[in-house]
Amino acid sequence: MGRGIEPGASAQALFAAELARLRQESGLSQVALGVRIGCHRTLISHIERGTKRPKRNVAEALDVAFGLTKKRHFTGIYERMIREMGAMGWFGRWLKVEPQALSLRFWDPMLVPGILQTEAYARAIFSREPGIPPSEVEVLVTRRMERRAILDREAPPRIWIMMDETVLHRPIGGRTVLIEQLRFLLEMAQHPGVTIQVVPTEAGCTPGLLSAFALARFPHDVQVATIQSSGDGIVTTEPRLISRLTLQCDSIREDTYSQKESLHLIEKVIEQWTS
Repeated sequence: MGRGIEPGASAQALFAAELARLRQESGLSQVALGVRIGCHRTLISHIERGTKRPKRNVAEALDVAFGLTKKRHFTGIYERMIREMGAMGWFGRWLKVEPQALSLRFWDPMLVPGILQTEAYARAIFSREPGIPPSEVEVLVTRRMERRAILDREAPPRIWIMMDETVLHRPIGGRTVLIEQLRFLLEMAQHPGVTIQVVPTEAGCTPGLLSAFALARFPHDVQVATIQSSGDGIVTTEPRLISRLTLQCDSIREDTYSQKESLHLIEKVIEQWTS
């Protein structure tokens, strides 16, 4: 199934590839298949090129046309596509925010913020998340890795990363995965647009311990925020909430080590994990 499809491909891409493969193996033109399932050939063409998402009735008709009703081949891929769309609801909106921002500030009390996670670290998180089938883990990992592309732009946004010190000691994915993640943080800190700061454990009850959040700033001081908790989240421009998160972010930063101190701490923790 899905010959030529990358492991991290979306369900929509898989649907498109499977439709083209089975149609060609059956010796059917797009016109002939359209007649068989009751739609115009242009819809078949759009679905195969990935420019239109199929509807459930099309998936069900394709299963009938190819004798795959019992296997629910296309219907199953369609349902996976719907789950992907649901999972990307609020986060999909945030992904449209990041590439346009002038600056991005991230805080996470539990994990390395997603934009700087390694593949193995992200995979370990998604694979343990209830409700995410193994078949969808690679899709989510790929999307998370793609976020870093904004740093390769000619004029990338300024990025501040803040995390709690306990993050450095939580072996997500095991010792080897965490060590690789910590070394990657040291590498990314060399990027001129990235600042990484750690809140020491001694800071005690730092504001923001209940949830992770991020703030994006745009021209004319327009701001957008996302708040994440228990695998769900929101994206908002509500002024009072933005103001509260901005104050919270400033308070957290007052408790952080400097970047130099933070990187030195990360180096020390790597030594502890490798000794």
